[in-house]
Amino acid sequence: MEANHNVIFIFARIFRNSHRRIFQLDELMNLGYNIKLLDLCPINNCSATITDPFLFNLTIKINNYKELDLFKKGLSEEPIIYVTNDGNLRNYKLLFKNIKRKQDKLLSFNTRVFPGLYNERTGFKKLIHNAVIHLDGVLPFYKLKLLWEFVYSSYLPDYYLASTDFIVPTKITLSLPKEKRFIVHSDDVNQLIIESKPKLFPNKRIGIFIDQLIPMAKKHQLDESYRRDYYTRLEKCLIALKVKFGLDDVIVASHPEASCYAEELKNELPNLKKVSNQTHSLIKEAKVVFTHYSTSVGVAVYYDKPVVLLVDDILLSDKAVKRCIIEYVRALDLLVYNMDNSLEGIEISKIHINKYLYNEYKKKYLMGNNIKENSYLYSISEISDAIRRKVV
Repeated sequence: MEANHNVIFIFARIFRNSHRRIFQLDELMNLGYNIKLLDLCPINNCSATITDPFLFNLTIKINNYKELDLFKKGLSEEPIIYVTNDGNLRNYKLLFKNIKRKQDKLLSFNTRVFPGLYNERTGFKKLIHNAVIHLDGVLPFYKLKLLWEFVYSSYLPDYYLASTDFIVPTKITLSLPKEKRFIVHSDDVNQLIIESKPKLFPNKRIGIFIDQLIPMAKKHQLDESYRRDYYTRLEKCLIALKVKFGLDDVIVASHPEASCYAEELKNELPNLKKVSNQTHSLIKEAKVVFTHYSTSVGVAVYYDKPVVLLVDDILLSDKAVKRCIIEYVRALDLLVYNMDNSLEGIEISKIHINKYLYNEYKKKYLMGNNIKENSYLYSISEISDAIRRKVV
């Protein structure tokens, strides 16, 4: 069997334990790929939060551009397949120009998305996008790749992975031919199509709350008193919702980085069960899902679960949060409940799913086709085969 290629995943801002599962690193290594994880977070004034020894053993930490140059000089002449989030190419253009050599191939991905990004396709932008889509495959736009890189002021990849055709940006349609654009499914669906776990709470009516670590995530936007009282107010709200909805329990699905804040969280939500690393399973079992604006709303949509968005006046004063709430309501017709209000204003009869909007959301953001394979495994194997055949 011919040896597989070197694959380096690049992390520019966020690097978590969950990336081992998301990128199916164990499976890639079992298939013979030589995997490395390039931690560029320090260059961008960010910090990785990994604690998994498996990930540590594969990680090359780069603290500055001098170390990045040394890393590059130490590479063999063999081609490397680099993999990174597409947003990194736009935000750190010079960094990627510094890394990639002529023989290397770069796969960028956009597989966990928020619907509001695509409502910006209005007016002239929408007209251009639709025209490019109509002529895609008719005119060889990709032969002008250097022009598009200048126009969009972004480093452009050699290959692109997206969860659906709908989310492929205009710049990618212009700069890459169809055979170099992989449409598979979202990160969440990657896991859902292979998961088969027994119920965690059989014969129980449960609701779940998807914790987003708001006091930590919004540390610099929220004052100390709000952060201190957040979980107390949240617990009171969730217990009241449990009674209102006739639930046996409301389970808290802990955030993937909760272990990094174990000391701060140890006394929070004492009257609610907390479960780690089982968010998908909990959503599948839930009668109703409570959250602020988590991207795991996509999992609830996949399983046709009703979702209630919990807010308060302080959260809504944050423009980014408010935008998320508005876009989720627009896309899915979700119910929004202010945690500081009386529960008399919330009616169980209004908790529903809009089947049409849920199905549209699945088509636009979650599932591009019925490929029963992890999207990263699929894409990397296709690129590896192309390099081997010298069709790059």
